[in-house]
Amino acid sequence: MEEIKSKLADVKKIMRIKVSPLLNNLAYRPTFNIDTYRESLLHRFVDLCEGSFSLVESKNYIPAVVCARAAQETFAVIAYLSFKFEEFESTKDLSSLLKTMRRLSIGWRGDAEFPEMVNILTCIDHVSKKLDPEFRRHYDLLSESSHPNYSGVLGAYSKPNHINLDVDIGLNKKVCEGLSDRVETTIGICIKPKGTSTFETQ
Repeated sequence: MEEIKSKLADVKKIMRIKVSPLLNNLAYRPTFNIDTYRESLLHRFVDLCEGSFSLVESKNYIPAVVCARAAQETFAVIAYLSFKFEEFESTKDLSSLLKTMRRLSIGWRGDAEFPEMVNILTCIDHVSKKLDPEFRRHYDLLSESSHPNYSGVLGAYSKPNHINLDVDIGLNKKVCEGLSDRVETTIGICIKPKGTSTFETQ
């Protein structure tokens, strides 16, 4: 966990507390909006990672996994936006880039007043395809513990006693290490996904 925290500290060094337009001109508004959105994503990512660490340290393992999953989603959006920048560099299609930006930043589901949102699985799958083939599989594993199904409820909070024929309720100590490892691995693959340096290059 300490190595991952150290890498996160490196990410924090590139964070900014203010975003300013290149010039006070409407022509620069799109790049200003994109820059503002991406920087906000970065702050959210760091907050969620640090929240996950704090929750593990306080032995709140399921909330830590939920937080780590949200961090992974946030990273996926950062990476997806980076992929769209790469496309723009080759196509010079500004309208497509801005459409994606609007869908990411103010998208909404089922409301004609807003652009249709980009489904987070679209972002997750793009990361799996371009950066790390295991990214989606790992996300699905996190989802199993994040959702109130077996892994997130009975598997985590109950321990059957087959001798007394009763069930102990509370966090099952047998799953704690696995959940902690899952948090660490999640944040690790986001901070330094295979073959890339997403945070350093944007």
